[in-house]
Amino acid sequence: MGPNGELRYPSYPEDGRWSFPGIGEFQCYDKYMMEALKEHARSVGHPDWGHGGPHDAGSYKQVSP
Repeated sequence: MGPNGELRYPSYPEDGRWSFPGIGEFQCYDKYMMEALKEHARSVGHPDWGHGGPHDAGSYKQVSP
């Protein structure tokens, strides 16, 4: 973990040459993670949440408001 609580891979220089690229993206699309998502969604009473990632979330390079 980095000083900002982020996973440091790939690492980046802290001397001001680098800026955070964006908010990231939902990345849960392999068959095992999708099954885990479906199972958890069912367990919390929202089986409709287990069909895939969010459709109204930002994209990888989008900056947080």
